Amino acid sequence: MTDPRRIAALARLAALRKEAEVAAFAMAKRQARTIGTRIGALDEALAEARQGAALSTDPATAAAQDAFGRWSDAQRLRLTERLLEAEALAEARRDAARLAFGRAEVLQRLTRKAEADRRLRRAKS
Repeated sequence: MTDPRRIAALARLAALRKEAEVAAFAMAKRQARTIGTRIGALDEALAEARQGAALSTDPATAAAQDAFGRWSDAQRLRLTERLLEAEALAEARRDAARLAFGRAEVLQRLTRKAEADRRLRRAKS
């Protein structure tokens, strides 16, 4: 296929696909960062609670600390599973974005080459 219009149309479609894939990758990375931030906040809250409980000799405070520790462990496990899923999705999206980017670049080069060839043929005629 050397028709510059057809190649240009494919290049435009590839550029749209590239933008969509890059946006999907960015969204997946943002989701993974958000989950990582939530895990960090949970770890901070647990550390603060442990510090506060360490200063107290009250059995109710110790019991509350233990309950909070069990709850935060369960939350952390759930969030870690979600983080692993989000990171796997982000990796897949990254690969798709790379592929779409490469296709768009190749089609853009082919468009320029086909247009240059067309101009050259017109100049010769």
